[in-house]
Amino acid sequence: MTENALSRAIADRGTAVGCMLFEFDTPRVMRLLAAAGADFALFDLEHTAWDVESLRHVYAAGRGTGVHPITRVVRAEYTHVAPALDAGARGIMAPMVESAAEARVLVESARYPPEGKRGFGVLMRDELDGGPAAAAERANRDNVLIAQVESEAGIEHAAEIAAVPGI
Repeated sequence: MTENALSRAIADRGTAVGCMLFEFDTPRVMRLLAAAGADFALFDLEHTAWDVESLRHVYAAGRGTGVHPITRVVRAEYTHVAPALDAGARGIMAPMVESAAEARVLVESARYPPEGKRGFGVLMRDELDGGPAAAAERANRDNVLIAQVESEAGIEHAAEIAAVPGI
């Protein structure tokens, strides 16, 4: 795995620039974004016909571009979060997070033990550089987790959501 492009961009420039994609269905989109100088790409699975399998091809084609791929899943649930990460996402945005408990489910679903409950799996062999423990530590450190607050309940609990370690 490469260094987290988002953290690097923020450290170097104080900001990260990216694009949220809905229906730009080509495996080369990550290369286009890299040429444009993007630090990240956020792919929405809630409002599109994309699924994890279609993004697996986009993420594989985009490896080595330096663009940090993030998947916006349908909900902050293990059955949505883990497959997106296993497909190659390096971050998750979960919509409609309304409580700290939901934010904790997001973190637990995205992190390997001891920080979470994600089952171990890798897409590409080079992700195992240093062994499984090193791969899990890199993923826990580098995967970005975004709890999207979109409702009155979420606004009421925004401080508690933001305070969840890993968000």
